[in-house]
Amino acid sequence: MTDMPTPMNDDDFERRLAGRYRLLSGICALLFLFSVIGLIVHDSRREWKTYQKTYARLAGKQTGPKLHSALIPLLAEEIPEDLHFAATPAFEYCLTCHQGCGETPGPLVSPNPYKPHPQDSLYTGSGSPHPAERFGCVVCHGGHGVAVSFRSAGHFKMLPLTYTQASCLDCHRNNIRVPQAPLLSRGRELYYQNGCAGCHSMAYADSLPRTGPPLRGINRKVSPAWVNAWIASPEKVKPGTRMPSFFDPARARTPGENLEIAGITEFLFNDSLPPLPVSPLRERGDTARGRQLFQEVGCTGCHSVVPGERPAVSNLAGSGNKLGAQWLEAWLKKPAACSPSGVLMPDFRLTQGERADIAAFLLDRKEGPSPAPVFSPVHGKDLRQAGEKAVRFYGCYGCHLIKGMENEALPGGTLDDEGDKRIEDFDFGALKGKIPLQKWSYFEQVLDNPRAFDTGLKKSRASRRRMPIFALSSEDKKALACLLLAERQSGALPSIRVASTSRDSAFNRGDEMLLSRNCRGCHTLFRFGEALTADIRASIKDTTLLPPSLYLEGKKVKESWTYSFLDSVFIVRPWLKVRMPSFGFSADTLDRIIKHFAAEAGPQGKEAYFDPARVSPKSIALGKKLFTDFKCQTCHVKKGFTPDRPRDQWAPDIALTPQRMRVEWCVLWLQNPQKYVPGTRMPDYFYDWDEEGRPAAIIPDADKALLAIRDYMFTQLK
Repeated sequence: MTDMPTPMNDDDFERRLAGRYRLLSGICALLFLFSVIGLIVHDSRREWKTYQKTYARLAGKQTGPKLHSALIPLLAEEIPEDLHFAATPAFEYCLTCHQGCGETPGPLVSPNPYKPHPQDSLYTGSGSPHPAERFGCVVCHGGHGVAVSFRSAGHFKMLPLTYTQASCLDCHRNNIRVPQAPLLSRGRELYYQNGCAGCHSMAYADSLPRTGPPLRGINRKVSPAWVNAWIASPEKVKPGTRMPSFFDPARARTPGENLEIAGITEFLFNDSLPPLPVSPLRERGDTARGRQLFQEVGCTGCHSVVPGERPAVSNLAGSGNKLGAQWLEAWLKKPAACSPSGVLMPDFRLTQGERADIAAFLLDRKEGPSPAPVFSPVHGKDLRQAGEKAVRFYGCYGCHLIKGMENEALPGGTLDDEGDKRIEDFDFGALKGKIPLQKWSYFEQVLDNPRAFDTGLKKSRASRRRMPIFALSSEDKKALACLLLAERQSGALPSIRVASTSRDSAFNRGDEMLLSRNCRGCHTLFRFGEALTADIRASIKDTTLLPPSLYLEGKKVKESWTYSFLDSVFIVRPWLKVRMPSFGFSADTLDRIIKHFAAEAGPQGKEAYFDPARVSPKSIALGKKLFTDFKCQTCHVKKGFTPDRPRDQWAPDIALTPQRMRVEWCVLWLQNPQKYVPGTRMPDYFYDWDEEGRPAAIIPDADKALLAIRDYMFTQLK
């Protein structure tokens, strides 16, 4: 018989249940204890605490709870965030790790995140234009300011230091050149120079002329064989050219590409014009004199003849393989007459002998391979149709004026929101996994070789990338990539964006004209206090023979005189060999340029009124005596009279002063010439200035004498 289990009474059941509760409670207590210990250990090992301890050690400071055990908030007063439908100043905790950026000046500790912020007086200091307590960090660097770990703060999405300047455009969108952002400013200039506006639109660049020459009447200028070779590989024909390659030079061309090249040539030459009515030169010019003239009259401000160099406009190396003598003679005589569609090349008013010499020099430039025709099995109408189709497909009309395509829409899309796009919006194609999945990496590759994205992929011709390959330097690629990253609509809030003023608008509109006409080629320009040195300085070493700087041009020269001078150029500085060419500006263009100079000079009010009838005869007599005593005419040209001294010591025609100069500027100039043109040969006749800018009179009654010579010049030198 089996033994039956003894029934459990109530006391035994309660004791056993209580024991189980105690065991469970003990386990829970141990788990809680371990969790607390784990949290304490985890908290002690937080990234930001480690960074703070290391910073204290590297900076040579004592560690303590105040240094490395607290979050450091930064209240960005100008960057409100929407919190429960209320605009509240944003809190950022970037300084929790980047303590070096929070001290002014911070200790010289490296590497990141311990380094102090560079250029503290410009970006983060309390006295800088961008104090951290107003703007914070995220507005420039991106990321999530409320996070305190590397990953959650979004460091992997932040702009790398190379491209931080892209954020400047969020606030400074109304400036073509942004102070202290040279990479971004260079990107904007390259956008104009490389013809990007021919395919892509940007809000602030809506009226730029085409960068390429008009192609109607191309038969007058070049041969079909040269055009074939040029379209096939511009960089091979002329190294350093700005013309991009539409056919990848790194691989052999397909029969279809050869058909397109031959077709484009046939299509362009189908719109031929009769030969130019120009008599051929009587005799060949002198090559040596032509080389000298090329250097002296100002050609080097835009052009070069050194193979591989990339001047502002075009390299003329190999011109002998390209141009015909008759066309070149007509071009040098009157550029506008060579193209019914208009050109950017100005008229230098060359004599027949000068034209012959320069033409001889350029026609002797035969660098590079001789052009060879591209074979095509198709001819006649079918070839022209294939060429027209290719011209439309590649968007040649974006840079060149082509008959029948004058009003075509831009072949590329807008770039106004390129920096706003998500990484998912970009098609990495064949390069997915081969380059970093970052926007800047994508832009860099597009600017290097956009066709690489399609390599090895089976795509129809229509779906393949049409963007050509530009021969850009690594720095130029970065500059354009910076511009693309900056093009976004979701940037800084309107509250901190630099407001657009009428002065900004006038400056920018005129600056577009100066840039498109390459005025910087000969003249030193100033933008927001930054000197942009003239390109012609590379070939003219004697600074006394350089064209004048345009610094404060709107402050010193009358607008009416500038208008008349640019409308009909005449000689002001007869000692210069460089010639101011005639551009044939329209009235609207002249107005834009004059208003640009006025905006660059800053607020100055209306031109001071000068009434010669109210001038005292005694003041005029004193001014005449001073004019003679100071021997002004020993340097200044006067009504065709040239000083008896070397040409490089001459000064501008002083007889033009009443018509040319503003009255108030003459007073400022005579007071302190060195202030406005450091190094000028103009002596100080009235005041001697110390290092702190304090004047000491050189002659008795200096103020009276200064006004007297002004009165004489504006009444007697007409």
